[in-house]
Amino acid sequence: MKLPQTAVNRPYLTLMVFSAIVILGLVSYKMLPIDIMPEVEIPQLTIITIYPGASALNVEQQITKILENNLGRVPGIKHIDSESQDNVSVIHLQFDYGVNIDEAANETRSVIEFAKNSLPDNAQTPRVMKISSDMFPIIILSVSTDQPFSSLENIVDNQIVNNLKRIPGVANVMVLGLPHRQIHINISPHLLHKYNLTIDQITTVLEAENITVPGGDIDIGTTNWMVSIPGEAKTLEELANIPLGNYLGHLVLLGDVAELKDSLAEQTMIYRSNQNQAVGILISKQTGSNAVEVSREVMEELENIETLIPETIKIGVILNYAENVVNTLANLRNSLLVAFIAVTLVVLFFLRRFRASLIILATIPVAILITFAGMFFKGYTINIVSLMSLAVAIGMVVDNGIVVLENIDKYRSRGVRSRESSIYGASEMGQAITASSLTTIVVFVPLIFVGGFIGIMFTQLAFVIILTIAASLFTALTLTPMLTSKILSAPSKARKQNKFYKWSENVFTKLDSIYSNFLSFCLHHKIIVITSAVILFLISLACIPLIGTDFIPVMDSGEVMVTFRTPPGSNSASTFQITQKVERIILENIPELNEYFSITGRTQEGLLSVGGFEEGSNMSTTLIKMIPIENRNRSTTDICNLLREKIRTIPNIDQLTVSSSSTLMSALTGGGKDVEIYISGSDLDELNSVALIIREKLKEIKGITDIGTTIDEGRPELTVTIDRIKAARSGLNTLLIASQIRQAIYGQKGSTFEQGGNEYEIYIRYQRQSRQSQSDLGNIVLTNLLGEKIKLSEIADIQPSSSPGEIIRHDQHRTISVTASLAGRSLGEVVSDIENILSEIPKSPELEIRIAGANEEQQETFGDLSLLFPLSIILVYMVMCAQFGSFRDPLVIMFSIPFTITGVVLAMLITGNTLNVITAVGIIMLLGIVVNNGIVLVDYMNLLRKRGLGLYEAVVQGARSRLRPVLMTSLTTILGLLPLAASRSQGYEFWSAFASTAMGGLLISTFVTLIIVPIIYSLFNPRKSRVEKND
Repeated sequence: MKLPQTAVNRPYLTLMVFSAIVILGLVSYKMLPIDIMPEVEIPQLTIITIYPGASALNVEQQITKILENNLGRVPGIKHIDSESQDNVSVIHLQFDYGVNIDEAANETRSVIEFAKNSLPDNAQTPRVMKISSDMFPIIILSVSTDQPFSSLENIVDNQIVNNLKRIPGVANVMVLGLPHRQIHINISPHLLHKYNLTIDQITTVLEAENITVPGGDIDIGTTNWMVSIPGEAKTLEELANIPLGNYLGHLVLLGDVAELKDSLAEQTMIYRSNQNQAVGILISKQTGSNAVEVSREVMEELENIETLIPETIKIGVILNYAENVVNTLANLRNSLLVAFIAVTLVVLFFLRRFRASLIILATIPVAILITFAGMFFKGYTINIVSLMSLAVAIGMVVDNGIVVLENIDKYRSRGVRSRESSIYGASEMGQAITASSLTTIVVFVPLIFVGGFIGIMFTQLAFVIILTIAASLFTALTLTPMLTSKILSAPSKARKQNKFYKWSENVFTKLDSIYSNFLSFCLHHKIIVITSAVILFLISLACIPLIGTDFIPVMDSGEVMVTFRTPPGSNSASTFQITQKVERIILENIPELNEYFSITGRTQEGLLSVGGFEEGSNMSTTLIKMIPIENRNRSTTDICNLLREKIRTIPNIDQLTVSSSSTLMSALTGGGKDVEIYISGSDLDELNSVALIIREKLKEIKGITDIGTTIDEGRPELTVTIDRIKAARSGLNTLLIASQIRQAIYGQKGSTFEQGGNEYEIYIRYQRQSRQSQSDLGNIVLTNLLGEKIKLSEIADIQPSSSPGEIIRHDQHRTISVTASLAGRSLGEVVSDIENILSEIPKSPELEIRIAGANEEQQETFGDLSLLFPLSIILVYMVMCAQFGSFRDPLVIMFSIPFTITGVVLAMLITGNTLNVITAVGIIMLLGIVVNNGIVLVDYMNLLRKRGLGLYEAVVQGARSRLRPVLMTSLTTILGLLPLAASRSQGYEFWSAFASTAMGGLLISTFVTLIIVPIIYSLFNPRKSRVEKND
């Protein structure tokens, strides 16, 4: 191998190359954006359509079904889910992973443009939204005042929001709970009809009178004069004096038939933070921007804003997720530092030479800086996954350098000159360390090409580890031999007289002796040892059902979300009263509380449903942020259990969910509930009855809580049944009747009112006292095309009834879902019990029951993993075959893999971890690591056989001489993982499960490999060496 020779013979070239790498890495590190998670684009589109004043049933029939029928033509769609609520339709399109979401969004917009002509005139244009991690807020603010809320609109919109939007890196600023100023024209029905007017006529007059029209320009002498015809009302008094027409010779003014009020729009959503009604401001960042930098600039801008707004208005920071990013990444950096120190101590202990240890340790920063440069050019961010990847790799980075240095040191001990020993030692081990590096790398290669949740979360992990290991290989073959040729001296007698050296040498000698004696015993009792190992492996397999399976580990996110529903038909005000009771329970029972905010009702645009919040006049969500996990004794799971018990005592809560999952993680994992059962069909009665049966059966299953359904008992509704014959005789039709009812009850916009440079909507409808009862509805006077007046009650029957408050559809079929949360049991165990009860429920063939939610994501992900496991094993075997030029030797080494499972199972049983996506990826990583010890053993045994040693001598001597390198490389990897496994900082469950699984598997496989591989080698190889045969 010429790489070491070039590096040693041209030291200045080598030094300059690595200097350039260091500079490039440092610059890249400074320029890398910082985020909590990798930037991901979830394969989902959400289409939101606003249909003001429409019931959920009308929204389904006139909006949702029409759009669904057309959207089915968009290629790559996996599922279509929709919720039709009063005033809003929300459709979620789930695509297969790998679909270009930008192209899918363009195709979706084209389809909607075609379908738009089939939608009602009053419906707004559907909005198509892509879902990504960056759409979730990094900062949540509250704006409060002790003055009337009407004073907030201009200040929030013009001085706060506009300034925040100008900050580089800010993508969106969403405002919640801000009451908008409106001019209300409250019509008296009696006066309206007395003067023979209609709301349409008033609207037409306002649009014609309340307007400024430019008149062009004229030249008077040498001066050009603009002509202006101002007609806009500047005050409410001017607006009230707009003439509507003549009645019996009397001029009728707007103020004669209506009361004009400078008021606020009807508030459909109430936002509160820390017991105060406020305005919420949610700030999200642009893709690729630095979350920490954006947060810092927002905080600086807030200081500037506070100097511009009145002192009576206070801005509070409720949540700053950038602080979470900083704290979490700081904890990971600390783990990285601890891992570095641990690896340093191991290297010093085994090598017992400061300069030699320094050469090995130089590999770590160089490899990491190369990785940072690669991350920068790849467009990655510094986040949990990338730092976890570096922490995982740090123990493996030194392995190649250790092997090379040890071999160089052997040549130095034999008296070979410094330069030649560095070249020979590195070149001789080049093939071996390349193969061992490739076995580690190849198991991660499939992760780069896999879609789904694994692809989203672990592509960056695979890239970072692959690049780091490749960098360490390059460094071991260039920088390490160059440095040894310059600064590493031959072992001296003085060093051997050192107390630490003598003590450690004594320890190593005893360890070598114990190991070789035990190995000799095992070689003479092969059947007993192999049988014991097989039994141990079978026991570990039998213990797998005790572990349980999950999608992702249960995480203490430091957040608790309380969501509840009140009875159908409840308005926002009554739901808000219960929200206040929930807040009191939170304040009385959670001393660990940091901040919280609550959202009651719904936004006009339905945007919160995209962010994981439930919307509706009978729905409320409270998000609670705890103090850091290091400063509290209770987990979020404990707090959830306490809150659930307390809140259940509040009357009029129909459904309650208390969870500890963060909104961002929910979105990344598909946003599904822990348990979600879809029941789809055409028979609504059967859907409801089966859903009720399932709900009751779920109560019998241990480990399930927060059971709820989307069964809609219906919200109160007044149904107007038109007598078409009477209506026709009166010169009316359904459209004319419905539009006039809508004008009276819901109202309609009529022109705008300008003041202070701002425009405000003018809203026209009946006065409140004329639209408060069923009789008021019947008293609405309709006007036909001839101007004749007819009471609604004369041509229609009005009866109280009920209609759905929310209609759920799945893949274009009406669907009822039964949901639940896990409590103390794994997802796999609970789903197994659910499958048993579902098999016993009688149903018609047309009815479909499907377990969705986290289970569906788990099944798909585990399906991908089931392909990755054998693929990784095959790739590892192929690399070893290429190295050894043999099918037999790699097969010997592969016997170390089964015992990795033994270590993994033991680690999971001890730590309480489940088999999930995180631990599964840890197991895949182990497949490439554990064989390295076997490669070291078999490669050296083959070398000794070539030198003429007999089988027994080659096995014992080869294993004994490789004991130290095997222990050193395994310990550096294990201790590199230890800080991650032992961490108890925020979000530790994510990387702790990964690290502890890998540690357990590597620890057991190392010790088993040192025994089993030599035994299997002795069984698979002939007694006589090639040299002996030739003789």
